[in-house]
Amino acid sequence: MMKAYYEGKREASNIGRLVTFLSSGFAILGFAIAYGTYFGWIPLGERDNILRWSQGLNTIEILITVISLVYAVCCLRTAIGLYSREQASLRWSQWMFFVTVMIGGAILLSVAIPVGLKFSLLLGQVSDLRALISEEASGLAAVALSIGEALISISLFIIALVALLALLVFLIPPLESLRDRPGTRMIVSPPRKFVQAILVVLGVGVIGFLVAGAVMVPEYPGQTTIRDAENHRLLAGLLFFLPGLFCYRVVRQVEEQSDELRRALALTPGKFIRAELAKSPSAGAIIGFIAIFMGFTMATDLFLEPSSVASFLSNVATKGVIAIGVTYLMISGEFDLSVGSILGVTALSFMNFMTHGAPIFGVVGPIPAALLAVFIAFILGAINGVLLISTRIPSFIVTLGTMLAFRAITLVAIAGGRILRYSDHHEALPVIGISNIVFLALAVIGLAVVAFTAYRVLPVLYRGATHAWSIRENHGDFGTSGAIVRAVILALVALILLAIVAWLGAVLSYHGSASGGEIVEVGYFDLFNGRVLAIGSEGDFFHMQIPRNANVRLAIVWWFIFVAIFHVVLTSTSFGNSIFATGGNEGAARAQGVNVDRVKLQNFVIVAVLTGIAAIYETARNPGVDPLKGTGWELEVIAMTVIGGALLTGGYGSVVGSLLGALIFGMLQTGLVLVGIESRLFSGTIGVIIIAAVVLNTLVRGARQN
Repeated sequence: MMKAYYEGKREASNIGRLVTFLSSGFAILGFAIAYGTYFGWIPLGERDNILRWSQGLNTIEILITVISLVYAVCCLRTAIGLYSREQASLRWSQWMFFVTVMIGGAILLSVAIPVGLKFSLLLGQVSDLRALISEEASGLAAVALSIGEALISISLFIIALVALLALLVFLIPPLESLRDRPGTRMIVSPPRKFVQAILVVLGVGVIGFLVAGAVMVPEYPGQTTIRDAENHRLLAGLLFFLPGLFCYRVVRQVEEQSDELRRALALTPGKFIRAELAKSPSAGAIIGFIAIFMGFTMATDLFLEPSSVASFLSNVATKGVIAIGVTYLMISGEFDLSVGSILGVTALSFMNFMTHGAPIFGVVGPIPAALLAVFIAFILGAINGVLLISTRIPSFIVTLGTMLAFRAITLVAIAGGRILRYSDHHEALPVIGISNIVFLALAVIGLAVVAFTAYRVLPVLYRGATHAWSIRENHGDFGTSGAIVRAVILALVALILLAIVAWLGAVLSYHGSASGGEIVEVGYFDLFNGRVLAIGSEGDFFHMQIPRNANVRLAIVWWFIFVAIFHVVLTSTSFGNSIFATGGNEGAARAQGVNVDRVKLQNFVIVAVLTGIAAIYETARNPGVDPLKGTGWELEVIAMTVIGGALLTGGYGSVVGSLLGALIFGMLQTGLVLVGIESRLFSGTIGVIIIAAVVLNTLVRGARQN
């Protein structure tokens, strides 16, 4: 019908007008949300009451207002294009209706997730709740719960039965001849309609469970930390989701009814997202990060509190640093089980050099002790690498042995379960005075980094914007609007870089003047992993006060700096290419002149050095070392790396993926506690996510190869 509408046929005018009307309605809805949020009618964040204009807007309200305005303008542009029957508006309308469906789905999930989680916890915590529901046999909650649990049980039973029968067909040799028979083939490879039917039954069962929860949860307020279900959001979600889905399906028919070649080449929103994910080795981590972040955000208001965000970032920062090196090593086709033991030995060396003294040098300060400890880590990593390339034993066996051997060092050095503390040997923590020269040098380095970033990024964005503008008349996707979006992105990036330059210039001016700045005394341990209380000072060009309950550590900053550096090295240097070549096909890499043994040795050293740096950060946070420090870290770090997209077979992975894997790890640790779920389920949840991430990454690699 929409194809006929675009061609100007009268019989399709009604459906075209309906879609145009709905698009205009979405625009009005967007403007209404922006208006209500801006003037306080829709309270968000910490705003408890409406019409509190005198207190201004909080960050969430400003963000929602801007997003709603942009969404409304885009929907209005869509309505205008549909009304004038512009062929170029086809792709634009697809994207806007796709976004509308996503917005509606997110709002519906913001109701369903709290209800489902809270009802599940209540069923476990309130012993007589199920009995109370059953007593009201004719009540909505009892009927919905009975139907929901029955349908969920039936669907799960069918799934388990089909999986068991398929497994038996593959495992038992006499049944091998049955694989090609029609009935057996249905079990081994179920038809798509059968799978869809099972999913529909499961979905209806979940809806029944949620309906029962929506009825019972309001009767038990304050039982958990999960946010109370705001059922009024259900109407808003349906207003976005159902009409948006209808419009999206109608507009998609234009592509579905076109010729085969055009349909194959049409870059619909779904195809575009799949194509972009196929380009990234961390596709599974991206999907997992978004899902977990959205889930916990919708489940509890506490998740986005500064204290919660700082908690999961601080908890995984040191492990995230190690995960960077493990990513390099796994891409090259090896992995290291000894990182936990290396961390323990390095931390012990660092603390011992400051308390009992180092050979030749005696008792030294924190910075010399840190350098010597990292050198110890360097030696331990070199031992791993040399053993691997000289014996050709698999890295699993080599590092398993060194894990036990290195752990023996800490167990022998700190016998009896003692803890080696800095405070037992020194009355006060060490302090360093930082002069203006240091700040000037850091500002100059920052300006150089900004200049390099601008040199690499701005020309690319400028060429993209000018190219989009030059072909806007013939561009069938977004036209002028797409060119404007590119220009806005270019302007925003340029403004951000200019703001950073202005701030660094102010730092140079202040510390370069005769009266500017004084010697600043800072604790040595604070430089490594101290608590950040504020960014900048009052009156500076940029100043932000960190909430007192937010435990923001400096290791987070170091972690992100390392991610940026090692990402550039991996993706933009010949060494990075050698790592991928070594892990992808070792024989081909040797044929191309890559020194495979040297690359592997270098990666083992990189892992050990980064582990040593992480040990310094971990020890500086709490100046003390026990003999089991770092135990179990190796599996956690490998889990972060695998979730981030790296393969045990090598040749695939990314540093950004390891960052996302560590963030997923931290969000789960904090989020499960906040929603009141047993923390003992954390390991099981991580295991499920590892399997899901590997499956997603495998599917993405297959799509990328196709």
